[in-house]
Amino acid sequence: MAGDARWLMWATERWIAAGADRSGVAQEHYIWLDWHWACALTGDDPAGKAAEVHARGEPADVVRAAAEAARARSDERGAYLFARRAERFLAEL
Repeated sequence: MAGDARWLMWATERWIAAGADRSGVAQEHYIWLDWHWACALTGDDPAGKAAEVHARGEPADVVRAAAEAARARSDERGAYLFARRAERFLAEL
């Protein structure tokens, strides 16, 4: 799903319509994170999307720490596309 925000939004809508977003499904968290990323890239307010993730129960400093850890791990493993996205996300927080 990396790199194509509009396709990701379409795929997420299909996932939800199919009822695949039942609680307890391990992928649900990642699907929603991808959804927020895609919305931010397609013109929606990135800070607003970060606030929605925050509204799921985590304070802003916890969200920032998780994003920092994801950026560092992505860099370490050579996943530079994801590292740069994490940097952009952090810049918008």
